[in-house]
Amino acid sequence: MERLGRKDTRIFLLYLVVDIGLILLSFLPILVTEKVNVTFLRQYVLIYFFWAVITILFLKIFNLYQTHRAVTIPLEVFWVCKAVTFATLITGFIIYLSQAIILSKVIFAINFVLLCTTLAGWRTAKKLMNR
Repeated sequence: MERLGRKDTRIFLLYLVVDIGLILLSFLPILVTEKVNVTFLRQYVLIYFFWAVITILFLKIFNLYQTHRAVTIPLEVFWVCKAVTFATLITGFIIYLSQAIILSKVIFAINFVLLCTTLAGWRTAKKLMNR
């Protein structure tokens, strides 16, 4: 396994903290639009925690926790959306298998769009500022 230098570790942690914050922000519509039943709160938390972790794993797999100066903005946006899509498909499959019907399909779709937009958006803004 490749050993990260001190600077690389800081960059990775910065990306990770920003991503976690944006993932949490993307999951807010569930609290605003749905009346979260206290009895289902544990299921909501588990589903969204799993979704967040798997999204971060796919972002790491696609090597999106470092700055790629040679990669174009559209390509990086594609990679981010691809990682979020894979994480969303796996999460949706797990929800289907567990027969958890507590989550609205509309909210699920809104969360997906917000994840793609926010995670790709901040990387695009960072790339534009570094030019």
